[in-house]
Amino acid sequence: MGAIQDVCYVFTECFGLDTRIANYKGKRPLGLYQWDYECLMAGLDYIVNNERGGEGKSQKELKLLQKLLERINLAYKNAYD
Repeated sequence: MGAIQDVCYVFTECFGLDTRIANYKGKRPLGLYQWDYECLMAGLDYIVNNERGGEGKSQKELKLLQKLLERINLAYKNAYD
């Protein structure tokens, strides 16, 4: 199983998240449930910290994904801790 399939497996727990993100127009805040945050964090963590997850990504892309992961972690902690 390739890296993309591995990451897709992580996101299967967030029913409808991909659709909400695809339909997002930026006009109002994107509503995320607690499990959406957890799913995003798990998927991004896999990409950033797993040797296979980052295959085909440049260092710049991985740094941007790491920053996004940090921002999502902070938002999660502020909302649920």
